[in-house]
Amino acid sequence: MQSAGFRRIQSMLVVCAAFCALAVGRVDAQSYSIVDLGTLGGNRSGAYGISQTGTVVGYAENDKGNRRPILWRAGVPTDLGTLGGTRGHGLDITDAGEVVGFSYVRRRNRPHAFLWKDGLMSDLGTLGGKTSYAIGVNNQGQIVGRSKRAGKKAHAFLWENGVMIDLGTLTRGESEAGAINEAGQVVGRAYNRGTEYRPFLWQDGVMIDLGTLGGDDGAATDINERGQVVGRAETEEGEMHGFIWEEGVMRDLGIPTSPCGHVSPAAINNHGLVVGEVGTVAFLWRDGVWVWLIDLIPEGCGWKKLWDANDINDAGQIVGWGVLPDETRHAYLMTPYACEDVLRIRVRYNARQTLVAKVKTLLAPGTVLHASIDGEDERAIFIDGRGKGKARWKKRSGEHEVCIVECPSVCGKTRVP
Repeated sequence: MQSAGFRRIQSMLVVCAAFCALAVGRVDAQSYSIVDLGTLGGNRSGAYGISQTGTVVGYAENDKGNRRPILWRAGVPTDLGTLGGTRGHGLDITDAGEVVGFSYVRRRNRPHAFLWKDGLMSDLGTLGGKTSYAIGVNNQGQIVGRSKRAGKKAHAFLWENGVMIDLGTLTRGESEAGAINEAGQVVGRAYNRGTEYRPFLWQDGVMIDLGTLGGDDGAATDINERGQVVGRAETEEGEMHGFIWEEGVMRDLGIPTSPCGHVSPAAINNHGLVVGEVGTVAFLWRDGVWVWLIDLIPEGCGWKKLWDANDINDAGQIVGWGVLPDETRHAYLMTPYACEDVLRIRVRYNARQTLVAKVKTLLAPGTVLHASIDGEDERAIFIDGRGKGKARWKKRSGEHEVCIVECPSVCGKTRVP
């Protein structure tokens, strides 16, 4: 269902396109569009997960300042509701649109892990304590996260078929699971020797310490279908670097000379592209090359800073949150595209003299293009799961040409009597 703030969000959507050469999962150059996903009337929103079909999950503040779990599909937001409280976050999503996260429970200022499916939100319970958080989910419906136990310490859990399983820890301390792939491999962080967090891989009932880059601390944040694990780890010098771990070997991603700060990779897709943040700057990394996301969009797009990059799918779509000129923090969706994937545009009019332009593409769901009529009056076109989208202009007469702004050679003409 549409949230109460749907019209308000629609009016706040901001779409820009950037023409920057960067190979993303393919050898040709890619350009990017970026969408401001807006809020529910408050000042903040954030995006944490994106499915392979381009559906985004996160949170958005309403006009009362409450953070609500939100699903965005083709720019349309859905308030997922709560478990009875006023607040919650969506943190991950399956390709079928099932969402996990946490919500505060009625009359108790405590978060519980939830699964949202077919319009209903279910409380996943806890490991015996008072709080729990669902952080990752795969397409098999296996959910991972962390939960307090009866003894008050938090442990990583795996939830499947209605049962929450304690994954334990490396020693006697706490643990947290952050992601799970389709093979059921789980990654996260766990205390080692009771004082330091270490990145772990859990599979077949065994939790493995992945080690560090010479220092004490670290955490694994994501795992792809190739078994590549991404995260952060401390070096001997005490710097926090990003890493990719594969088949027993931890590779140091290094640290850029500018901006300075800890490197915190958040996600890796099946092409080996990594996103995250360095200090307060969102990045995209591939094969040793660092790219700042803010450099992939033109200055006129209205973003002061892209702070976090939290997830990336195999189409190269990136979600996170950034800072606008008025210092509000909003969720964004960035989508790469190539003009040769825009196949055609057809323009027609109806009995009310409304001009309708329809495009057919090979682009990923969630891609945003612009269409202009006679070189002006732009409209945003959201590409759906079938690779299609459309734009409308009301009360037009005479002959008109509609073109894709990002791909000027893709045009269609019609005459309105």
